[in-house]
Amino acid sequence: MHSINPKISIVTPSFNQGQYIEDTIQSVLKQNYENYEHIIIDGKSTDNTIAILNKYPHLVWVSEPDQGQSDALNKGFKKATSEWVIWLNADDILLPGSIKKYADSITKNPIADVIHGHMQFFMDGTSTIAKRQYFNNFSRLKIIFKVVIPPTTGTLFRTKILLENPLNLAYHYMMDGEWYMRCSNFINVLRINDFLVKFRISSSNKTSVQILTGKQNKQQDYEAQELYNTYTVPFLENLPKKFQKIYFNVIRFFLININRIQKLKYYLNSIN
Repeated sequence: MHSINPKISIVTPSFNQGQYIEDTIQSVLKQNYENYEHIIIDGKSTDNTIAILNKYPHLVWVSEPDQGQSDALNKGFKKATSEWVIWLNADDILLPGSIKKYADSITKNPIADVIHGHMQFFMDGTSTIAKRQYFNNFSRLKIIFKVVIPPTTGTLFRTKILLENPLNLAYHYMMDGEWYMRCSNFINVLRINDFLVKFRISSSNKTSVQILTGKQNKQQDYEAQELYNTYTVPFLENLPKKFQKIYFNVIRFFLININRIQKLKYYLNSIN
């Protein structure tokens, strides 16, 4: 029997995010949900992050060198004392009522391992919504063919799943994509038809640089190729090697357009 208000851990990785992390902390405090813990794993920041963390006695935090975001998150997941954990990056914001919506979903969907909603994007320095990203129901095929992966920041995970399948430290940009590709054949993913998190677009955010410019750096290119070789190629291994890329592009094109058609209902509803 699941509790009506189950305890939920929030894990936030941080490194020199002093200009944003207080907004993130406040977004959790304003949830009107009491049964939670907020764990912050800081990578030995040299800015004002520690001064901010010291202002909030309810936080569970450490500040020590780490091997990057994946390492910090894995450390935080190990510290979690609840069955469920929200991954929340240090510059993103939980929308009001998100934790309660997650708690209600846990009660109604006891077999779920991952629960997420839709996502809003906003430009640093403004509260104006720059973009709304809608997600269809979970599809392993769309993940493997790099059409879309579910969000991770602001997403709820069963803690046991994360402990048994930690993030790969070799990935610094696409650790979320690698995790979903690796785990997609055995996790139960639930999508809530609501916006639960705001993603900040800023020049200091490594993912935002790609969003703003449309370009990947060398590490991102390397990680993308590794994902393709490790998880996508096995789907095409029975084809002659010279045709694999062609089939990949054809299948991906088809899935992209199917995904767009499926999302039309959200945009049409938002217009109405």
